[in-house]
Amino acid sequence: MNSAHRLATAIVLFFVVSILSPTLHAATVKIRTAYPDHEGVSKVLVIVRSIEGQRVEFARELSGPEGWIPSLELPAGVYEAIATCPYGYLPTTVFDFSVGDEPATMEIPLRLPATDQTVNLNQMDWHVRVIGDDGQPALNVVVIGRNEDASTGVSVARTDARGLATISVPVDGALIEVISGKQSWSGPAYHLSNRIFDCRMRCLMQSERTLQKLRQPLTIRLHK
Repeated sequence: MNSAHRLATAIVLFFVVSILSPTLHAATVKIRTAYPDHEGVSKVLVIVRSIEGQRVEFARELSGPEGWIPSLELPAGVYEAIATCPYGYLPTTVFDFSVGDEPATMEIPLRLPATDQTVNLNQMDWHVRVIGDDGQPALNVVVIGRNEDASTGVSVARTDARGLATISVPVDGALIEVISGKQSWSGPAYHLSNRIFDCRMRCLMQSERTLQKLRQPLTIRLHK
């Protein structure tokens, strides 16, 4: 076999391996649904999809007896796992995570039923400043804005050289999450003084105007 023939054969084999091995550069991710005390929960529908760049759904599985779904092979990126309970009473829980080159195990802490209800109002821009453990602005950190049950969608941005990112969040029930490699932070953007129940439009508009006036940029510091 001459050198040209060997080269052609190598090229063909390379493309065959690339086609037959789409997860060559993917990481194995194991996902489990659990109660706050870490007991696994079965029959929870888990939907896994990317939320950065092209949004692709990678899995839609029911959790098994110990809360596990089948292992996934996910390319590096940022994902959301939506856990909903079609056969029970648990409210929907959304869990955001990032995938690198190494295998990872994720546990989705399911939310317990609330004793009251909230009303999701209009979306508003929220400015987030992320600083590192050294006190310097953190560049290219993932910032996510959403509400607890993902009913208003998700907003994803990355911090600039000043550590700043702008995301869109609901006026009520807003959660902000920050992911930087293996470091993460999650918490509410703000709290209303009282839960909103059966409130007329005038009340909703007043609440939004009040939040606009009181709103301050949120600074988050990541710790090792």
